[in-house]
Amino acid sequence: MDMKQTILTRRSRFFTEKHSPSDRECTALLEAANAAPVANGNYSDVKISVIQDQELLAKIEAAVCAAMPAVGAHPIYHAPTAILISGRKGEGPNAAIPYCNASCIVENILLEATDLGLGSIYLFAVPAVMQMLPELCELAGVPSGFMPIAMAAVGKGTDGLAAREADRTKIETVRL
Repeated sequence: MDMKQTILTRRSRFFTEKHSPSDRECTALLEAANAAPVANGNYSDVKISVIQDQELLAKIEAAVCAAMPAVGAHPIYHAPTAILISGRKGEGPNAAIPYCNASCIVENILLEATDLGLGSIYLFAVPAVMQMLPELCELAGVPSGFMPIAMAAVGKGTDGLAAREADRTKIETVRL
Protein backbone atom coordinates (compact mmCIF):
# COMPACT_ATOMS: atom_id res chain seq x y z
CA MET A 1 0.00 0.00 0.00
CA ASP A 2 1.41 3.45 -0.78
CA MET A 3 1.83 5.96 2.05
CA LYS A 4 -1.17 8.15 1.12
CA GLN A 5 -3.43 5.07 0.95
CA THR A 6 -2.07 3.86 4.32
CA ILE A 7 -2.80 7.23 5.92
CA LEU A 8 -6.35 7.34 4.51
CA THR A 9 -7.03 3.74 5.53
CA ARG A 10 -5.71 3.93 9.12
CA ARG A 11 -8.41 4.25 11.76
CA SER A 12 -9.24 2.96 15.21
CA ARG A 13 -10.67 -0.54 15.29
CA PHE A 14 -12.17 -3.22 17.46
CA PHE A 15 -10.41 -6.58 17.36
CA THR A 16 -11.12 -10.24 17.01
CA GLU A 17 -9.75 -11.74 20.21
CA LYS A 18 -7.86 -14.67 18.74
CA HIS A 19 -5.48 -13.22 16.15
CA SER A 20 -2.18 -11.96 17.54
CA PRO A 21 0.23 -10.43 15.06
CA SER A 22 2.74 -13.00 13.79
CA ASP A 23 6.41 -12.79 14.74
CA ARG A 24 7.10 -11.27 11.30
CA GLU A 25 4.35 -8.66 11.83
CA CYS A 26 5.61 -7.84 15.36
CA THR A 27 9.12 -7.40 13.99
CA ALA A 28 7.80 -5.01 11.33
CA LEU A 29 5.82 -3.05 13.95
CA LEU A 30 8.89 -2.71 16.17
CA GLU A 31 11.09 -1.71 13.24
CA ALA A 32 8.57 1.05 12.48
CA ALA A 33 8.60 2.09 16.15
CA ASN A 34 12.39 2.24 16.16
CA ALA A 35 12.38 4.36 13.00
CA ALA A 36 10.43 7.13 14.74
CA PRO A 37 12.25 10.32 15.66
CA VAL A 38 12.79 11.16 19.32
CA ALA A 39 13.96 14.44 20.83
CA ASN A 40 17.69 14.99 20.49
CA GLY A 41 18.12 11.37 19.38
CA ASN A 42 17.90 10.20 23.01
CA TYR A 43 16.56 6.72 22.29
CA SER A 44 17.73 5.62 25.75
CA ASP A 45 14.87 7.78 27.10
CA VAL A 46 12.30 5.43 25.53
CA LYS A 47 11.28 1.88 26.44
CA ILE A 48 8.94 -0.27 24.33
CA SER A 49 7.13 -3.24 25.89
CA VAL A 50 5.16 -5.72 23.78
CA ILE A 51 2.39 -7.20 25.91
CA GLN A 52 0.72 -10.37 24.64
CA ASP A 53 0.09 -12.09 27.96
CA GLN A 54 -3.70 -12.21 28.11
CA GLU A 55 -3.75 -12.38 31.93
CA LEU A 56 -1.68 -9.20 32.16
CA LEU A 57 -3.86 -7.47 29.57
CA ALA A 58 -6.93 -8.48 31.62
CA LYS A 59 -5.33 -7.07 34.81
CA ILE A 60 -4.55 -3.83 33.02
CA GLU A 61 -8.12 -3.58 31.69
CA ALA A 62 -9.60 -4.26 35.14
CA ALA A 63 -7.42 -1.56 36.71
CA VAL A 64 -8.34 0.97 34.04
CA CYS A 65 -12.06 0.15 34.37
CA ALA A 66 -11.89 0.60 38.15
CA ALA A 67 -10.09 3.94 37.85
CA MET A 68 -12.04 5.28 34.85
CA PRO A 69 -15.42 3.54 34.47
CA ALA A 70 -16.31 5.81 31.54
CA VAL A 71 -13.79 3.99 29.30
CA GLY A 72 -16.06 0.93 29.25
CA ALA A 73 -15.46 -2.71 30.03
CA HIS A 74 -12.71 -3.26 27.45
CA PRO A 75 -10.43 -0.22 27.20
CA ILE A 76 -7.95 -2.27 25.13
CA TYR A 77 -10.80 -3.25 22.76
CA HIS A 78 -10.07 -7.00 22.88
CA ALA A 79 -6.70 -6.48 21.21
CA PRO A 80 -4.44 -9.52 21.56
CA THR A 81 -1.31 -7.34 21.52
CA ALA A 82 -0.58 -4.02 23.20
CA ILE A 83 2.64 -2.13 22.58
CA LEU A 84 3.40 0.16 25.51
CA ILE A 85 5.65 3.18 25.06
CA SER A 86 7.29 4.42 28.26
CA GLY A 87 9.48 7.45 28.59
CA ARG A 88 11.98 8.77 31.07
CA LYS A 89 10.23 11.22 33.38
CA GLY A 90 10.90 14.81 32.32
CA GLU A 91 10.81 17.98 34.36
CA GLY A 92 10.18 21.67 33.74
CA PRO A 93 10.18 22.72 30.10
CA ASN A 94 11.19 19.18 29.08
CA ALA A 95 8.22 17.48 30.77
CA ALA A 96 6.31 17.18 27.47
CA ILE A 97 9.16 15.60 25.51
CA PRO A 98 8.35 11.99 26.51
CA TYR A 99 4.76 12.51 25.29
CA CYS A 100 5.96 13.88 21.95
CA ASN A 101 8.39 10.98 21.54
CA ALA A 102 5.69 8.42 22.36
CA SER A 103 3.25 10.00 19.91
CA CYS A 104 5.77 9.76 17.06
CA ILE A 105 6.51 6.14 17.92
CA VAL A 106 2.85 5.13 18.21
CA GLU A 107 1.93 6.81 14.93
CA ASN A 108 4.62 4.80 13.15
CA ILE A 109 3.24 1.61 14.74
CA LEU A 110 -0.33 2.47 13.70
CA LEU A 111 0.67 3.19 10.11
CA GLU A 112 2.75 0.02 9.86
CA ALA A 113 -0.14 -2.02 11.30
CA THR A 114 -2.42 -0.63 8.60
CA ASP A 115 0.13 -1.38 5.91
CA LEU A 116 0.25 -4.99 7.21
CA GLY A 117 -3.56 -5.24 7.06
CA LEU A 118 -3.90 -5.19 10.85
CA GLY A 119 -6.26 -3.13 12.96
CA SER A 120 -4.82 -0.69 15.49
CA ILE A 121 -5.82 1.96 17.98
CA TYR A 122 -3.94 4.63 19.93
CA LEU A 123 -4.59 4.28 23.66
CA PHE A 124 -3.89 7.11 26.07
CA ALA A 125 -6.19 6.41 29.05
CA VAL A 126 -4.68 2.98 29.65
CA PRO A 127 -1.09 4.15 30.23
CA ALA A 128 -2.36 7.24 32.09
CA VAL A 129 -3.97 4.93 34.67
CA MET A 130 -0.92 2.66 34.69
CA GLN A 131 1.19 5.65 35.77
CA MET A 132 -0.66 5.50 39.11
CA LEU A 133 -0.13 1.75 39.58
CA PRO A 134 3.53 0.79 40.12
CA GLU A 135 2.70 -2.92 40.31
CA LEU A 136 1.26 -2.87 36.77
CA CYS A 137 4.23 -0.86 35.54
CA GLU A 138 6.57 -3.49 36.92
CA LEU A 139 4.59 -6.33 35.32
CA ALA A 140 4.65 -4.47 31.98
CA GLY A 141 8.43 -3.99 32.10
CA VAL A 142 8.46 -0.24 32.74
CA PRO A 143 11.91 0.57 34.21
CA SER A 144 12.44 2.69 37.29
CA GLY A 145 12.53 6.39 36.39
CA PHE A 146 10.23 5.83 33.40
CA MET A 147 6.46 6.21 33.06
CA PRO A 148 3.94 4.63 30.70
CA ILE A 149 2.82 7.26 28.19
CA ALA A 150 1.07 5.77 25.19
CA MET A 151 -0.04 2.41 23.91
CA ALA A 152 -0.90 0.95 20.53
CA ALA A 153 -3.35 -1.94 20.54
CA VAL A 154 -2.87 -4.16 17.50
CA GLY A 155 -4.54 -7.23 16.04
CA LYS A 156 -6.89 -8.49 13.41
CA GLY A 157 -9.63 -5.90 12.98
CA THR A 158 -13.31 -6.86 13.04
CA ASP A 159 -13.93 -4.79 9.92
CA GLY A 160 -12.07 -4.49 6.65
CA LEU A 161 -9.64 -1.80 5.68
CA ALA A 162 -11.17 0.92 3.54
CA ALA A 163 -9.94 4.42 2.77
CA ARG A 164 -11.87 7.42 4.07
CA GLU A 165 -12.08 11.05 3.03
CA ALA A 166 -9.06 13.16 3.96
CA ASP A 167 -10.92 16.49 4.25
CA ARG A 168 -12.34 16.30 7.79
CA THR A 169 -10.50 19.06 9.66
CA LYS A 170 -10.78 22.77 9.05
CA ILE A 171 -7.33 24.00 8.11
CA GLU A 172 -6.33 27.62 8.19
CA THR A 173 -3.10 28.82 6.66
CA VAL A 174 -1.39 31.86 8.07
CA ARG A 175 1.34 33.40 5.95
CA LEU A 176 3.27 36.45 6.96
